[in-house]
Amino acid sequence: MVIRTQNIDNQMDTREKIAYAATHLFAVHGYDATSIRDIAEKAGVTKPVVYYYFQSKENLFATLIHEAYDFFFQALEKLFEEETDFWDRWKKVTRLYFDLSMQYRDTVQLIYIYSFGPRGKSPRINMLEIENIHTQFLARLFREGMQQGLVRNIENIEWITNLYLGVIVIYQQQLLFTDVPIPENYSDIIMEMVYNGIGGAK
Repeated sequence: MVIRTQNIDNQMDTREKIAYAATHLFAVHGYDATSIRDIAEKAGVTKPVVYYYFQSKENLFATLIHEAYDFFFQALEKLFEEETDFWDRWKKVTRLYFDLSMQYRDTVQLIYIYSFGPRGKSPRINMLEIENIHTQFLARLFREGMQQGLVRNIENIEWITNLYLGVIVIYQQQLLFTDVPIPENYSDIIMEMVYNGIGGAK
C-alpha cells in the first residue's frame, strides 16, 4: 500500500507523495471535488508530474483502490502461511482489519466511501470481483475451523463470512467515522459474537 497517514515528508518518493495526497483529498472531498491541480499542490509537485506517474485522475483513483487491496491480500496471505492454530490465525485476521484502518485511515475510509456512497463521476471499479477474492480468504479461514471441528459444517460458507464481515464493518465504521472509541478487547468481542453463532461441529 502506498498510502501513509502522517504528513508528506522528504522520505517519501514522488509517486508516494502523489498517492498520499490524492488519497487524503479523495477521502475528505470526494472524487468529483478533487482536481489534479489540488493533488499536485498538496503533493508539492506539478501537474505534469502527476500525469507522468498516473496518466489521469481516473487511473490514479483506480490505482489507489487496487494497490490498497493488493497490499491487504498480501498481508492476509502472510497470516495463512504461518504455522499456527485456527484461533490464533482468526485473531490475527481480525486485528489486521483494525491495524490497517488505524495505520492507513484515509485509504480505508476512501474504500468505504467508494463502496457505499454516491460514486458520481468516479471510475467504475469491479468491487464485486475484488470482494470475491477477499471473501475467499475468509472462507479458507473458516474451512480450517470446520476441519478441526471448531466451526459448524455449513454448506453455504458465505453465511459465515457475511456474518463475520458484518460485525467487522460495524466496528470499522465506528473507528473511521465516529468519535466513539472501539473497545480495547474488540478482537475478543468480535470473535465471541461470531463464534456464538457458528461454533461447534454438527
